[in-house]
Amino acid sequence: MTMILSFCMAVLLCVGLYQLAGAILCFPTGRWLKSVQSYRGNPTISQRLDRALSPCVPLVQAIWPMSEYRKRRLTVCLDRLGKQEDPECYRALALLRSILLALCGTFFLPFGFPLFSILLAIYAVLHYFKTIQAPQKKVAALDDEIESELPRLIESINYSLADQRDLISIFRRYRRVAGPALGAELDILLMDMQTGNHESALRKMDSRLNIPQLSVLVATLCGVYQGADQRTSLMILEQDVRTTQREKLRKKMERSPGRIRAASFLLTLLLIFLFMVPLVILILSNLQAAGI
Repeated sequence: MTMILSFCMAVLLCVGLYQLAGAILCFPTGRWLKSVQSYRGNPTISQRLDRALSPCVPLVQAIWPMSEYRKRRLTVCLDRLGKQEDPECYRALALLRSILLALCGTFFLPFGFPLFSILLAIYAVLHYFKTIQAPQKKVAALDDEIESELPRLIESINYSLADQRDLISIFRRYRRVAGPALGAELDILLMDMQTGNHESALRKMDSRLNIPQLSVLVATLCGVYQGADQRTSLMILEQDVRTTQREKLRKKMERSPGRIRAASFLLTLLLIFLFMVPLVILILSNLQAAGI
């Protein structure tokens, strides 16, 4: 028991010293290294692991098929993120990585560390669900970023309609100041509008994003394309969207104290653990010296 506690304490100390040295000396982070490798075209460790596990993907798909609803939902999320990957293959690779991670925990059993094996198995299960939910969370973050920019977009469209009614010119002018998430969607929209019908391009963007406030904006812009005067509707929509965004910010600020309390509680537990480990080691060493 003393050896296990000493090992855990040494690992925590090494991790803490490495993080501190990295913050002071500006060591390259893992994300930075991945960016450099992807820029050079070198496959990362994760990509190499996926290639090694890819022969087992058809077996997993045959044993555990994916429902049509989840497949369609994951396909939409992967398309939004620009990943040309089959949803069943994505789910199968996530499951295989988790199984491989859980099997790695069996190496601790011959050394008498069954606790590490259990912890690694639990981490493997959590890693699987995190990998499956990662595309949905990223898409939700993109939707939040787009929704936060909608008031400015609606205001810009409303002011531009006073001078002209060319939607392509309006969107092209706003694209210069748009954020990354909305800018990528505007690029697709402009391409569709230049190669096809404006109304169908707007409807296509609406079905792709599936944001309620954007659906109202698309319906209003379709009326503009048909020749109707929608400036009053855009003004009312802008006020509604701003009110919704203020309500979201208020709820987000109300949740912040809860997060601070959770972080403080975790920090308190770590401090207690930091003081208790040397005390437990001292008590165990004294008991062993006394022959108990």
